[in-house]
Amino acid sequence: MWRDAGLWLHPQGTLEAVLGNVAKHKDQIMAAAAQPGAIDAVAQWCAYDVDPSGEMAVLLGVFVERAAHSVMEALRLNPESPITGFTGPTAAHTSRLLTLTPESEDSFLLTVQRPKEFEGYWLRFSRDTPSSQLHLEPP
Repeated sequence: MWRDAGLWLHPQGTLEAVLGNVAKHKDQIMAAAAQPGAIDAVAQWCAYDVDPSGEMAVLLGVFVERAAHSVMEALRLNPESPITGFTGPTAAHTSRLLTLTPESEDSFLLTVQRPKEFEGYWLRFSRDTPSSQLHLEPP
């Protein structure tokens, strides 16, 4: 039934079971992964059958909203300190996907750099922007 619905499952969710290897040694697992097998169907499905214009847009929207909230929180915690970029433990990761341009003391323009399909999408927000208005706009 799952296979007919296009879902791929394997016993107990272990990579070792998929690769046909019960040993948990890195060298053995790497060698098994280098051989063609059941996991190739999963990789192909992920690479070619996932719709980036649907779920990717939703996931990116959530990511952008979190990034905006982190800037808003930094402003709330230290309103005197200028914000020139993303803050917090995920700042480096966020900076690889988005750019943050200060427009005034508490107003910002967030622009998507990656993924390529969404390059140029933007969000303008301030400390007072409600969460319900944190939506990406097309270029």
